[in-house]
Amino acid sequence: MALSYKTCKYCGRIFQTSGANICPECLREMEDQFKLIKEYLYQHPRASVEEVSKDTEVDERLILHFLREGRLEMVAADGFLLCEKCGAPITSGRLCKKCSEELSHALGSALSKPQPAAGGAADAKKQKSAGGIKQDKLHVDIHIRK
Repeated sequence: MALSYKTCKYCGRIFQTSGANICPECLREMEDQFKLIKEYLYQHPRASVEEVSKDTEVDERLILHFLREGRLEMVAADGFLLCEKCGAPITSGRLCKKCSEELSHALGSALSKPQPAAGGAADAKKQKSAGGIKQDKLHVDIHIRK
């Protein structure tokens, strides 16, 4: 993958990346803050988001980011984190269990449906070439011509 330049969505610095939207310095700082949160939660396992933020001096938005990523999980769905589809309280991630299952089912059924052939027998004859090699978008026979 080719490297490109992006602006960090946290600090605004321009940096060279192969896909990330966060510069290496901000990423390192986020990981340090995650470790701080993790250590705090080992000592205070039932602390609320507000308590964690106040005692660790980590912004609530970053704690929410870690919750949405699934790196942290709340003990109880207290309404701080809501399902992005239906608005139900959740403990981690972006979707509640019901909406996640609905999405999985919809994706699974969409991917499992075979696409019907448009032209039937006429297309089958076009796909065969001399020697019986199938030529379509997935299988292309490339010959070097002089």
